[in-house]
Amino acid sequence: MTNDPRQLAALIHAQETIASAGLDVGAVLVTLAGHIREMTGAAGAIVELVDPDGTVRQGAADCAAVQIGVRLSDPSATARALMQRCLVRWDEPAEDTLSPGEGRDAAKSVIAAPLFAGEEVVGVVTVCGSSAGAFSAEDEHCVRVIARFAGHQIMQSQRLAQAERTCRMDPLTGLGNRRALDESLQRELARHIRYQRALALVVVDLDGVVVSGERSPTTEKDLHLSALRRYPELGAVIHTHAVYATMFALAHEPIPAVIEEVVVYVGGDVSCCLYQGTGSVALGDEVADHLAERGAALLANHGLVTCASSPEKALHNAALVERTAKIVWGARAMGATIHPLPEKVNTDMAGVYRFIRDNP
Repeated sequence: MTNDPRQLAALIHAQETIASAGLDVGAVLVTLAGHIREMTGAAGAIVELVDPDGTVRQGAADCAAVQIGVRLSDPSATARALMQRCLVRWDEPAEDTLSPGEGRDAAKSVIAAPLFAGEEVVGVVTVCGSSAGAFSAEDEHCVRVIARFAGHQIMQSQRLAQAERTCRMDPLTGLGNRRALDESLQRELARHIRYQRALALVVVDLDGVVVSGERSPTTEKDLHLSALRRYPELGAVIHTHAVYATMFALAHEPIPAVIEEVVVYVGGDVSCCLYQGTGSVALGDEVADHLAERGAALLANHGLVTCASSPEKALHNAALVERTAKIVWGARAMGATIHPLPEKVNTDMAGVYRFIRDNP
């Protein structure tokens, strides 16, 4: 432990500043690099987060350089600290010049310490001196302590980042959820107000003619409009590239309605359309044919389409079909026999679907 009151105070101050950087990983790295250089009197400081194979994926530096995407080379003190999971100190021998790959840039003295997130090493902090023996035992202690503290802070930041990604993602499809959609819409509205520009939302009529908005509509508009024109009870058609449903679409194989709610909300098995070119009128007509008595259809080699009286219900159908596709795929992977629902159940519940569709 350091006996220098000034260094001890600097160490406490550095910990407080890193903590006050919040849960932004980038801010933590920048703060760590600046403070650890100041505390040790180093010529430069580098903080690098790495992937399991040692490739640098994020970093910050003070009077040094960070190379993103480069794997830390074995001879360097930084790489040794990463692999050995302990602090490494290196000083250039007085009679030798700097060995290739040893230290960082033209450093004559290096201290490198791993950044621990729990038991996992997620990165390395390296301080570089311009002369051999530039660092004292107290400097070594400061690097070790601050690296431990910063590693914990980085772990918390990464957990928050993961939680933020998860809370904006639908766990079934991996796509953005309602929260992500609302936030995206708020950003678009703010941009509209700030620059006084039209919203990026394009409104078309049932013939595909733009009635509002400055951008062009999707090239797949006929995929939606054909069904909306043909079935007046529909209020929304949604197209997705949901992973498990698309697996069935690639196989040109229907998703069986082996779960009662699929029959209730979708009407039965989700059949696969014949292949038609993306964005073509023929694809729109083919999809509309398959949605006559169903709330969903597969697009051969493409994805999934669902429909309902409202966007919320169509989205519910999309999630339901994807969940069913995943369940069926999993059961088949187990080698299990998939038993269909009794025919009477299919008949009775198909009537429920028809009633729900005609009476939104």
